[in-house]
Amino acid sequence: MKSLFILLFFTLSLFSLSLEESKHLLNRTSFGFTKDEIKLFQKLTKEEAVDLLLQKGNSKDIYKKPKNIK
Repeated sequence: MKSLFILLFFTLSLFSLSLEESKHLLNRTSFGFTKDEIKLFQKLTKEEAVDLLLQKGNSKDIYKKPKNIK
């Protein structure tokens, strides 16, 4: 049973994003990132990370419209 857990752990870690991959993805798709976002993305596969980013893109605007734009 213990060996099954170890095998599962290493198998999942092969598919999750690395620290560098997480930083790169968030740098390319957002306006910076937090440590919590990095930790979250490191637990995700590439497919899950893209799904999460696309899901966030469909949410309401989180940034206020600049006052000089009508």
